[in-house]
Amino acid sequence: MFKLKYLQIIVLFALFLVFGGGGTSLHAEESKEEEPKKNNSAYQKITVENLSHLYWAVGKHKLGNDEAVDNFLFINECDIYQSFASQEFEWQSIRESGKDFIRQNISSFPLRFEFVQALKVKDYDFRREGFDVLDKHKIYSTRRFEMFAANALHAICGRRDNIAHYPKVLVIELTRPFSMLFLPVEPETAKKYIASKELFFKSLPKHKQTKEFLYDSRNIYVVMKVKLFSYQGDSQTPEGIDRADVMGVLEGYDVYADQERTLLLHSESFRRRKKSAKGKDALVEKFQKQEEAKEEKAEAKQE
Repeated sequence: MFKLKYLQIIVLFALFLVFGGGGTSLHAEESKEEEPKKNNSAYQKITVENLSHLYWAVGKHKLGNDEAVDNFLFINECDIYQSFASQEFEWQSIRESGKDFIRQNISSFPLRFEFVQALKVKDYDFRREGFDVLDKHKIYSTRRFEMFAANALHAICGRRDNIAHYPKVLVIELTRPFSMLFLPVEPETAKKYIASKELFFKSLPKHKQTKEFLYDSRNIYVVMKVKLFSYQGDSQTPEGIDRADVMGVLEGYDVYADQERTLLLHSESFRRRKKSAKGKDALVEKFQKQEEAKEEKAEAKQE
């Protein structure tokens, strides 16, 4: 998650001024020490906190939206929000400091995220050197993936319901479809994988030691790595949970034998050097220009 110590310093400095503090030397010294580090190249987990940063990075919010700024602080600075949100004069100063923080650091808010698809595989195919994905777990040319934040059902600053402007569910639409029907695995790695699942299978009662239960024990975890670049709108799940639609580019994926990611089975990377990635860059730029044109058109209508 994006480091928030710098935001805390800015907000506390605003309070320091509100309550009659002196000059700015304290802020200057501490901000040098705690300056946020850019963290937009690593793949982040999908959490409510990380999504709150993403929505600013992909243009979902404008700084003129006070409620969006307030709820950003609600999510990321709960103690300060609970202490001062009901005090209009103090909160006005805190809100402006929050806007300054977003304005100064939005370029380093995370755009790259990872999400996991849990699948199951069948027997090892010696001719093709890999595993067939179990039929009901196969992914056929899919572009849209709906992912709940890891802490979507947890209380955020004491609240479990929807937080205005900050959906806890993300619908990722990839620029190109993704399939997972067969998993290539080198024989030596396949041996380790099969052995890692054997202990659990052998612990089952004899009447359950069948092909059906064998395949059911053969879990794999596909860690998909995406770069998100365009906000497309909001909707709701059938249960009434807010969700946001975003466009993204699949930059690669890793497949592990276990949730702890101790045994890597297969890996693919689609990231290229800038010179050889012109096609992907052009596609991203096209979507971004389309979104900018939509915003300009909407603003012209309002005027």
